[in-house]
Amino acid sequence: MRKLLRNILTASSIALATLVAASLVYSQVIPSGSTSQRRPVPRYFPTQQTAYVRTTLTFNMCRQTANVCTVQLANASLPYNAVVLRVSMVTYVAFNSTTSDTLSVGTTAANANEIVTTAMNLQSAANTIVTGTVVLTSPGSLGNTVAQSGSNGGLDLWAKWTAGTGNTATAGLATLIIEYIEPNDGNCLPVPLGSTAAGC
Repeated sequence: MRKLLRNILTASSIALATLVAASLVYSQVIPSGSTSQRRPVPRYFPTQQTAYVRTTLTFNMCRQTANVCTVQLANASLPYNAVVLRVSMVTYVAFNSTTSDTLSVGTTAANANEIVTTAMNLQSAANTIVTGTVVLTSPGSLGNTVAQSGSNGGLDLWAKWTAGTGNTATAGLATLIIEYIEPNDGNCLPVPLGSTAAGC
């Protein structure tokens, strides 16, 4: 009996370790040039609560061109007609490119600034929180008849890293947190994949 219990505990520990490892993988950006089609669906909760997307950013997450690189956030897309409340960044290790390192956030790879235009400082001191200024017109870019860009619905998220002098960072670790409210009240409901709807 003891041997059986020991085997069950060992199997449970292995399964838990695998689950934790999978969760860590999901909290990264999508590597540059990746053609992976596996994307999580936008998160919906039936209760009234604040949801969030959390993504880890590192100094070697992408290769810069003309001092800029844009990466797709891997762990979620925002639901259609979501309302972003706040975008925060926790710097654990300051980025150290020559002159500056800043970050903006958006819903398109071309601009990556529809949600936060005023770039957040990636060179902030270690273990500090920086809050980005959410664009006042961001609800219009998160729904309101715009086309869905997420492969599983909703809108994909992109972050743009701009350095004063490119390709010089040798350190940097930060966490990006996007807090949002879901469309789950009254007539403001989840929009089917591929469809559009009025803002709500």
